[in-house]
Amino acid sequence: MSIDEDAARRGILKFLDKQGGSISLALLHGHSKLMYQAAHEAFSKLMEGLVGDGLVTFSDQTFHLTDKGREVVAGQV
Repeated sequence: MSIDEDAARRGILKFLDKQGGSISLALLHGHSKLMYQAAHEAFSKLMEGLVGDGLVTFSDQTFHLTDKGREVVAGQV
């Protein structure tokens, strides 16, 4: 089953925002698998893209929404 990458990216950013802007790798992976059928390789590809686009950062096993990511969630970009 293929995933809708654009929908998954938007959904992950919105979920991160709803969680206060930070969430652990494990929790976000579980959410991604459940909501977007994006697990393992697909999840890694999505998150690498979000980090590469400057929308999230990753440190200490936690993803953090950047200001640019918040702008995307707010529809300002």
